[in-house]
Amino acid sequence: ATAQRYPASLTKKMTLYLMFDALKKKRITLKTHFPVSNRAARQQPSKLWLKAGQTVSVETLLKSMIVKSANDCAVVAAEGLYGSVENFAKMMTKKAHELGMTHTIFKNSSGLNDRHTNDKRQFTTAKDMSVLGIALYRDFPEYMHYFKLKEFSYGGRIIKTHNRMLNDQHGIDGLKTGYAIAPGFNISTSAIRYNKQNKPYRLFVVVMGGKTARSRDQRAHELLDYGFQKLGFEQQYQPPVQAFTTFDDLLDEQTQNSRRSAPTLQKVSAIHKKTTQKRYNVLSKNMVKSLNTLKKVGMFRQKSRFQKTR
Repeated sequence: ATAQRYPASLTKKMTLYLMFDALKKKRITLKTHFPVSNRAARQQPSKLWLKAGQTVSVETLLKSMIVKSANDCAVVAAEGLYGSVENFAKMMTKKAHELGMTHTIFKNSSGLNDRHTNDKRQFTTAKDMSVLGIALYRDFPEYMHYFKLKEFSYGGRIIKTHNRMLNDQHGIDGLKTGYAIAPGFNISTSAIRYNKQNKPYRLFVVVMGGKTARSRDQRAHELLDYGFQKLGFEQQYQPPVQAFTTFDDLLDEQTQNSRRSAPTLQKVSAIHKKTTQKRYNVLSKNMVKSLNTLKKVGMFRQKSRFQKTR
C-alpha cells in the first residue's frame, strides 16, 4: 500500500479534484469553455481528438476524463485553470500534501510520460490514492454522479467507459482506471452497500500494477468483498468464466511511457487472428453438436430436394 508507483491515468483524479474545487468556489461553471492549445491537441491516446483552436466546455472535460480518460482534455483543463501544465502540476502536488498524500508528487495533469516535464519523478502510492478517493466523495458529493457514467455523447459519437467494474458488481459507482506499459493496470474504485437496517457503508479500493485489466478488476472485486464481509455482508462477486482484453481497450486505457512501447500492428493482428480462430472453433463444435442432436430426433430424415432420387 505504501510502495511508490507511477500513477498513470489515476493522476486525473487530482486534476478532477482541482476542477471540482474551482466549480465549488465559482471560479468556473460547467458551461465555461476553455481553448484547446497545440500541446493539448498533440497528446497521445486515449483522447477526445480535440483540434487546436477550438473550445470545449468544462462539463465535457469532466466527462471525457472520467469516462474516456482523455489526455488532451486533461491538458486543456490544466491550461484553462492555471495557465500551463507545469503550474497546474505544482498546485496538484500542493493539494495532495494538504490532503495527507505525503508520498505523492505530480508532474502533469494526465499521467502521460510527457516530454515537456520530468515525469520520472511523478509517483504516488495506493494508500495516497485511496486518501484522494475519500477526499473526492467527502468534499464534492454534488459531482460524484459523473463517476457513475458508463457513456456520454460528443461530436455525434458515443464514448463508452473503460471501467468495466461499473457493470460487474452491485454498488460500484466509480472511480478511475489507469494503464501504462511499465507500471501496468491500475484502478481506484468505490462501492456502497446497505445493511439490513438500510445503513450505507462505502469502501474504497486501489489496485496498482495489475498484469491485465481482468486480473486488476478481479483483485479489486476480491478486496471489496473482503472488506464488506468484515462488515457483515455476504460475498457477491463471482469471477467471469472468460474475459478478453482487446487492443481497443489497450489503446484507449493506456497512458504510455512512449509510443515505441505500444503493441505493434503485427502483434495486434496476430492476437486478433488467434482470438477469432478460437471463437470460430468453439462455434463450429457447437454447431456440429447441435446438428447431431437434431439428426437423433429425426429432424433430417427426409431427403433434400437437391438429392437425386433412385
